[in-house]
Parts: sequence; structure tokens; C-alpha cells
Amino acid sequence: MQIIRELLDFSSSKQHMNGSELADLDQVTDNCVRMLESEMHVKNVLLNRQYNLAKLRISKFVLQQILSNLISNAIKYCPPERQPIIEISSYQTQNADYIEIKDNGAGIVKSKIAHIFDLHSRFHKQTLIAKGDGIGLFNVKNLVEKNGGNITVTSQENIGTQIKIEFIRHVEIEGHHENSTIS
Repeated sequence: MQIIRELLDFSSSKQHMNGSELADLDQVTDNCVRMLESEMHVKNVLLNRQYNLAKLRISKFVLQQILSNLISNAIKYCPPERQPIIEISSYQTQNADYIEIKDNGAGIVKSKIAHIFDLHSRFHKQTLIAKGDGIGLFNVKNLVEKNGGNITVTSQENIGTQIKIEFIRHVEIEGHHENSTIS
């Protein structure tokens, strides 16, 4: 059932990738929290937000798919003896907008990080406990890239994981969009 839900989410998210919408990060995070409320309550999740950038040029639906998956994974892969702490922040530089999601979960072995976005990848010992089919992060990466972004991961086993999403800002020049970066 989970695999069907994830495939439907991926399929329907393709319809929402025009990038012309401004998504309110706080509002989208609130929607994610409502969706994951029972899971967050059971595990006593502490969610901290620090948004220096309130809005992103991305579909609300797509951003919600990205954040809900990353928040859900942060909860799912936190050792049972540890209270999950998730920090979400946003900021911008001259050329890009960023979202970072940091957790205190199980972390990922360094040798496995390069493969976490592969379809059906699952690496944690908790895979016997945590449900999933290894589609979520594959979907997240595709959504980020289809919206002109990049996603990177740093992690330490038994300490936690940090995911950074970068969206290069585009500027309007004489009726067409250009990347704001200059080579």
C-alpha cells in the first residue's frame, strides 16, 4: 500500500512543477506536521524551525512532498532510545535559496551516502522496523531536480543527517529567464 501511495504522489507531483507559485515555507511545514501528527506525537518529536527565507518559488504541493518525506525519514530512522530532534532552516545567498533539514537520527554510513537516492535503496538496521520501499528519497531527488535544484547529504553514523536543498534563483532578462549565476 505504501509503494502505491508513493508512486501516486510522484505521478501527481509531476503535474505541479511549473515553478511559478510562491510557497510559504511555514505554511507548508505546518501541513507536513498535520500529516505526520500521530507519528510525531508517538515519538515525541521536537521540530525546530528557523526560516530566514519565508517563501520559495516552487509549487506548494511539490515542496510538501519533499518536506514530508524528509521529516518522515528523520522520525523513522531515529533510534528508539533517542528523542527525535529535527531542525529545518532556510536562507538565501545572492544566487540561490536553500532549505536544510538536520536530524539526530541513526545517520548513514559514509560509503552508502552516494546511493541513498537510488530507487529502492534502504541501508538502516531499522529497516526491519521502519516501513518503506526505498522510493521516497528517489522521489525527493527527482522533485528537487525537476524544479532546478540540487540536493546534498552529509551524515555521521549514530549522530544524524543533514540534507541541503539548493534552488538557483532565476532572473527575468528581456522577457526570458536566465540563471542568476555568472560564469
